[in-house]
Amino acid sequence: MIKQHENSCLQSHLSHLTADKDTNYSLWRATKNFKRPKNHVPPLRRQEGAWARSDYDKATAFAEHLHEVFTHLTSNDLAKDDEIVSYLQSPNQLCFPLKAVKLAQIAGEIKALPKRRLQATIC
Repeated sequence: MIKQHENSCLQSHLSHLTADKDTNYSLWRATKNFKRPKNHVPPLRRQEGAWARSDYDKATAFAEHLHEVFTHLTSNDLAKDDEIVSYLQSPNQLCFPLKAVKLAQIAGEIKALPKRRLQATIC
């Protein structure tokens, strides 16, 4: 029933197309997609040997493959692994603590900056 409706809609659309300049060559625009080669995605073979033909089966087969390929490396030093995990899970791991700065140092840095005229920016 849905297929019949789609076919009738397509038939009515194609019957109204023309190759005139007035309609901006609508017939040519509608038929140029038929000439393009279709990209074929071949089926994948799953672990158990069956073929994955649907998109969902292909996605799950690919996910299983990636899960097997990208596994964690085993380590002999568990204490070092625990230290790394605790460091990675700590907040602000890449922010180093700020050094104490005196107001006179900031004023000296500002005075050392080259004197430039400020330009107005238009936002």
